[in-house]
Amino acid sequence: MRAVLAAFLVLAVLAGTFGGVTPASASSASKMLHLTNGARKDRGLKPLNRSRKLSRLARENARSNSESETLVHSGSGKAENAGYGPSVRAVYKAFMNSGVHRKNILNGSFRRAGVGVISEDGYKWVTLIFA
Repeated sequence: MRAVLAAFLVLAVLAGTFGGVTPASASSASKMLHLTNGARKDRGLKPLNRSRKLSRLARENARSNSESETLVHSGSGKAENAGYGPSVRAVYKAFMNSGVHRKNILNGSFRRAGVGVISEDGYKWVTLIFA
């Protein structure tokens, strides 16, 4: 019951703080964080807490990537994963199949993450920033 309540609270917070991003993108960001934390939990790691500041940077980077149709990092100086694909799950799988991206997701020293997802022309542009 606590897990269900915690998941509901996370979704409520995420849904209320995504500003100009469409609700579908807020839902996609929630899904990416859920998948990421599921992988961490399966390996005995603590979940990442969502950071508003990092999420704002991640959204800006995902939007910039979608507009330029390129994959670049935000320049935040933090560990980042950036990718795009037909769905959030497809991008997550690509991250987990890439050594560097997987290492970021499973780095036990990270405690916070920012997630940005932009939907454009049938693609999900995703940026994860870790701290």
